[in-house]
Order: sequence, then structure tokens, then C-alpha cells
Amino acid sequence: MPRTTPFLLLLLVAGAACAPSAQVGAARAQAGAPRAPAEAAEAPPPPQVFAFGWKVPCRVPVEQVTDKRGRKARLLYTLAVLPGVDGNLDVHFEDMRFLEVDGKDVAAPGAGSQPGPSLGLMATAPVLVVSRDGAYVGVRELGDSAERLLGSPLFLEAPQQIANVAKLLPAPQMKSMLLTKAGDHWTTWVGAWAGLELAPGESRDGVEEVAFGERQIPMRVRYQHHGPVAGATGLVRVSFTSTLDEETGWQAMRHAVVDLQRDAGHAMSSEEEKALDQISFRRVIRLDADTDPATLRSSRTRYQSITTLRAKGKLDVRRDVREDRFDWNRAEGCR
Repeated sequence: MPRTTPFLLLLLVAGAACAPSAQVGAARAQAGAPRAPAEAAEAPPPPQVFAFGWKVPCRVPVEQVTDKRGRKARLLYTLAVLPGVDGNLDVHFEDMRFLEVDGKDVAAPGAGSQPGPSLGLMATAPVLVVSRDGAYVGVRELGDSAERLLGSPLFLEAPQQIANVAKLLPAPQMKSMLLTKAGDHWTTWVGAWAGLELAPGESRDGVEEVAFGERQIPMRVRYQHHGPVAGATGLVRVSFTSTLDEETGWQAMRHAVVDLQRDAGHAMSSEEEKALDQISFRRVIRLDADTDPATLRSSRTRYQSITTLRAKGKLDVRRDVREDRFDWNRAEGCR
């Protein structure tokens, strides 16, 4: 591998690992977890129990707006949740159609034919696998999706990137990161909330073990119940925030890069080792949902990730935002 590979790996890791763990939410309802009511009250409201209750088969139209490092896009797709094998459910992205990119109609003359990174990533979305209680399990045919990604507009004019990334795709570390990243859509819609027990106005802070590649790292988390959504009968607003601080982030990033280099068969030089010791990495992810606690059929969800990476004297701040709006009035099945 070329000597510039470690910095390329840092950028790849920062992108691929920037997702909540598939297990986020699994331990949030533990008895004795610290709770902080927003306001003191003589008779606080009882906790609400959040449970996955989509009936399958289910197809629901979704409008998504994304902002990836300043590149904005608006698209439509149909989210299909169908019976899978072994009692699990398969989640498909169907009929995907981009409407706007950076405020321009993608079909309009002069708008360009490459909507940018969002197109490459969304158009190659694998089939997600989730359990009957709403937990993210994994994906089907991850390798095929990764190969389609390398042939997407994201890499068409960058053959060296294709060569570098192709070497990493078979690595266990990269596969683990891609599996985690692939699940962040479902985690935002359902996975972060399934099993949650939290009263309106209540918040809960703690530390959870979160997947970062093949390793589990501690991360500060906060769950908040913001109460009913104005003008939306039966819906409440909840949020989840995870913070990976610089010290833990540096350790996680260093382990990930070293593991990737090992999997690729590259022995790191002393200069590369020193360069890794000089990086800093911090990540904050916030998920929001306006959802029905009894079913987790959300009207709106929002994912925001802010990642700060400093390496080799370069500062890279990445802000990715994704908002989905579900049109349950036009859904087929689901209830």
C-alpha cells in the first residue's frame, strides 16, 4: 500500500464507523438506571413503553432530505418491510428517485448527472435484516452492495480510490464497520427506541458499549422524552445523543486503522505509527423521532452526525444530516 494510506484509512474509518451501534437501545430500560425528571412534580407521569408494532407486509412512501458536508439532496423511495427467513424481517429500499440536488431539479438541463455521494450510497443500499421486535440484525448480500458502490458515480472518476477501497472490503474490520453503518437508518427509525421505557419530560444519561469496527468502546449517551408532538394525536418526540470524546475517539480510531492495515497485509512504519499518535477524533450523533410509542410508526425522523478529525495537520469537520418523513396515509399493509 502507498504511504498515504493511513490518512485515507482515517477518512474511511471516520465515515464507515459513524453510526450508532446496532445494539443501541437494548439496555435502556434497565431497572435502577439514573433518571432526571425535567421538572419536579408530586405525581410524575408513568413511563411510556416503546414497542415495534409494524404489521407485515408493509410498504410506506418516504421523502428524505439529506445534507452531507454541504451537498443537499431530496429524494423519494418506498420502504418495504417483508417477512424474511428464520422469523426475521427484510427491509428493502424500493423505487428510489432523486428529486433535487443542491436545490436543482436533477432532470433539469444543466443540473448534472451525478447527484453526489448520497446517490452512490443510497442506490446501493443492501437489504436490511431486523428482528420481529425491531432490533437491527444485519444485512443480506453485503459484498454485492459494496461492489455496486465501487461502480457508482462516487468512484467512477477515481480509479485509485477503487483500488484502495477494493483491497479493504474483504477485511473483517471494514465489513464490521459497513454492517454498523448500514443499520443507521433502521436505528434512527426504530432500533434506538424499541424497548425504551421513559416518561414524558424525563431524560436518562449513561454509558453504553458501542460498536466501532470489531471492537466495543464506551460512549456517553442521553435519552430524552420531549412529550407530545403539537398537532399530532398520539405522537411523542424522543431523542438520543451519543458522544465519543477525543481521548476515547483517538483510541478507537487508532485501533481501527491498525486493524485495517493488518487485515490488508501492510506492516506500518515507525513514521506511520507516530502519525497515528498525533490524531484526534470526536463524534457526536443525535437521533430524533416523532413517533407512536405503541407501534414506532414515526411521522418524522432525523439523524445528525458531527465528526471532527485532525490528522497530519489537517482538520476535517464532517456534518451529515438526514431527515425522513413517512406518508402512512398512502402505506400498504403496515397496520
